[in-house]
Amino acid sequence: MHGLTNLLMRSSILICVYLAKEIFSGWLTTPTAFFARFMLSLFLCLSYMILNIFFSLAESKIQRKIDSFGLGTIILKTFENKVSGNPKINHLFQSLAYEGVFFPFEHTYVQATLNGGKKANIIIFSDDAIPAFIQLSDDFLNVSSPFFLVSSGYPSGLNISVNIHNFVIEAQVFKPPSSLSHFARDHAALFVSKEYAKNFGNLPTNQGFLFITKTTEKMSLHLESVRILIQSLNFDHYELTSPMDWVGEIKDLKKFRVQAQTLSSILFGLLTIFIFSSVSIFEFRKNLYVISLFKSFGVKPLFIFLRYFVDNFFISLTSLFFSLYIGQLLCEILFKFISIDIVGFEKLVVDSFSFSSNLFLVAVFFVSISISLIPTLLALQKPVGRSLG
Repeated sequence: MHGLTNLLMRSSILICVYLAKEIFSGWLTTPTAFFARFMLSLFLCLSYMILNIFFSLAESKIQRKIDSFGLGTIILKTFENKVSGNPKINHLFQSLAYEGVFFPFEHTYVQATLNGGKKANIIIFSDDAIPAFIQLSDDFLNVSSPFFLVSSGYPSGLNISVNIHNFVIEAQVFKPPSSLSHFARDHAALFVSKEYAKNFGNLPTNQGFLFITKTTEKMSLHLESVRILIQSLNFDHYELTSPMDWVGEIKDLKKFRVQAQTLSSILFGLLTIFIFSSVSIFEFRKNLYVISLFKSFGVKPLFIFLRYFVDNFFISLTSLFFSLYIGQLLCEILFKFISIDIVGFEKLVVDSFSFSSNLFLVAVFFVSISISLIPTLLALQKPVGRSLG
């Protein structure tokens, strides 16, 4: 019995070795069949990875916007109003001061001019907004004049000459806290008290407010309340900004990503099934006499089926690893060429070409190749006489 077991093991090993040799010789004798499967798999893998990179970068960009603002932030800027005599913004939304930091302000399209011709947005605040400044940053405790400049382009504490309608002032520079980054994103921001702003002449201004809270449970309610109230006052134009709206954008983007991945996976699978099935049928017919000979010697169809499965699956996995290598190599060359360190979103791009991030492709290959070999499996079930006939 022990000798029979050894004989079966030896024969199984010899059959597997022969089939492996036959796979390799098949690649050499019909290289077009090999490269057709390899290049198709390579193209599909790279396409799928690029699709994932696109969605990952889009989600990352929105997430960075949310992080820069802070989830518990609302910024309202009003513009032309149809109806005069509406209550002041700081009176309308004063109740928000009990929920967090409430900073009412006035903004204007007129810009101040700095040294070298640089521009600065003008933000006008009243005395009742000063406590909000202190809550935004302790640095504002050092403000000693009715105006100051918020900018990341100048050293903190430096005095900068600012020109507004030929009225020149020396404004002290403060680094913008994250809560005020919205005001100093594209240009510096000059904050001026309402009383002192009278020296600049009649500046056309519009109202607005900044609201920041650490508790975000009621943010959706606050945002919707502000939107309903401001619409009821018939403002022609207003700009209401809150990361809460972007959270919905991320959810919609993720939903669309799942749909796109599902559709691409189906197309991926169908192309794999069509090409791999055609090649397998061609090779099966080419080797029909040898296969029939094996079957007549008692070799089980499972061994022969595994020959075709291993052949196709090995090619697909090789193309997957090759596409991962190409992607990582191109990313490293590109980032090195433009002198960018691989951190942040750059690392996100490189990580998209890691094997762990693309395990789904292995599953798609496994299922697609298994389905593509169904005609071969059915042909292997036929008796030797019918196969040769």
